[in-house]
Amino acid sequence: MKILYIAVHSHTGWGAEYWLTKAFSDLHIDVETIDYRVECKLKSDSALNEIIHQKCEDCDLVFLQRGDKLSPVVFNNITIPIIFWSTEPLQLKTDVDTLLQSDIFIWVFVHSYSCIDKIQCEFSHYNDKSSVMYNAAPREMIIFNNRKKIFAIFNRSLSWRRRRWIWPSRKMITRMSGRYGEEYFNDLKKSNIAVNIHYSTNNLDDFE
Repeated sequence: MKILYIAVHSHTGWGAEYWLTKAFSDLHIDVETIDYRVECKLKSDSALNEIIHQKCEDCDLVFLQRGDKLSPVVFNNITIPIIFWSTEPLQLKTDVDTLLQSDIFIWVFVHSYSCIDKIQCEFSHYNDKSSVMYNAAPREMIIFNNRKKIFAIFNRSLSWRRRRWIWPSRKMITRMSGRYGEEYFNDLKKSNIAVNIHYSTNNLDDFE
């Protein structure tokens, strides 16, 4: 089997796309990639459609991840199945609404169950073709042992809601901000707990 994996492939070594590509390869699935953000800066929708068409000739499936601001026309006349994975909460962002208003996907994976609620309310044609697929850290980067240097970490910017939740446990939680990729994975390795508190009340069932 061969997948055309359309996503943001520039986060080499730490992005979800990097690890998912590796997971596909571990399962002996061939992967062809397109970085849609790079291509969209350089090409029109019709030119991107031509690239997708060309690569689809040798593939069995299109797997689109994130897809922010993409137009459905870039998938015109694609005859192989297209699966979409929204790795951002649908109720917080509207940049894939145009994609979801179309009927081009055989299946839609979303970020959380509140995203399913939005599918049911606004994109009901996908009611029977959608499910939740959570983000996860790669097993290669997480070490499970009892020799941790940090009890708990919180790695996010502070909203008022987050301040209120962290304050009672401030002596137990090591707060950091803006650490991504390898730095963040190293923090996870050193800590027993990674605390995730939602920025607002609009996305309470999101977690990482």
